[in-house]
Amino acid sequence: MDDASLLYVSDSPESFAAHGRLFHAPLVATGSVIRLLFDHVNRTASTMSVIVGVVNTDANPSSIQVRGGVGGPGGNFMGVGHAATEQYLAAANQNAVTTIAVPANGYAPIFNATLAPLECVAGIYDIDCGNSGFAYEVRVIACDPASTFDAYDVLPEAPDDGKFRRGVFDITNSAQPQAIGYSGVPTAFEIGALAFPRAAIDPYGGPPHQGEYGVLCRFDCNLQGSGAIWLYQSARGGAATATYLVNGALLASHTIPAGPRSKVASFQLVAGQPQAVPIVTMAEINSSYPLQLSFDADDSTIADAQTGNSPIYSA
Repeated sequence: MDDASLLYVSDSPESFAAHGRLFHAPLVATGSVIRLLFDHVNRTASTMSVIVGVVNTDANPSSIQVRGGVGGPGGNFMGVGHAATEQYLAAANQNAVTTIAVPANGYAPIFNATLAPLECVAGIYDIDCGNSGFAYEVRVIACDPASTFDAYDVLPEAPDDGKFRRGVFDITNSAQPQAIGYSGVPTAFEIGALAFPRAAIDPYGGPPHQGEYGVLCRFDCNLQGSGAIWLYQSARGGAATATYLVNGALLASHTIPAGPRSKVASFQLVAGQPQAVPIVTMAEINSSYPLQLSFDADDSTIADAQTGNSPIYSA
């Protein structure tokens, strides 16, 4: 599946206090892939369902392709965002695509979960509707667990929570690899600091999408030198979790505080033999970004990755 060119964000209201339409936006089947990021907390006093689907408003049946992952429901909001990213990156790495039939004037179910009060759910999905030209709509609703997706027709619009984070954003070419070089001098680079403008089809209006949440970041790293070096991580905006594909291996980080470095992966360099190391990652919803990555010599005062005091584990 191709990289997404549009990012659909359902994250405002992040916490919903009643039944309602949390998000809806048009999607025209022009051959481009879109990415949907949703993140919601049940702030009602009752069990509620969060249902996600793609509606086909055309009079002809069709199908869509979907890949992605979810986290939750759960009460650890940062952990839910971490699980969603980990599952999404695993699915993207394996190109685990599912084809879903969409009836004429019907809908394709993407996700449905029941949330107890104060539970959170998050999901990240790539959606390809083909190039039929059909008009679709992405919808996210909160409703009684006894209801179906058809409840959308009678639900009220959920009010924005004042953060104006829901919308459709242009992320064209955002996943193009960034070249990173290391040749014996500490080299740092960052994720989670960019902003993306609203797309022309965005129905909500408001500020750009901040923080790169739901946006793939790729780095083509060229390492030269001799001896052992490490890839380090350091949270810069506050406590954060992280997930990485390093040389195709899925590595993940438990919560780290802002400031200290921790080791992610090691590389043994041989003089005159450059190593190419691809890294794929994504800012994780409900964590505080930006996050700095760096290549540097071994610091023996920091626990090696995947040892006793390390936050890194193999996912």
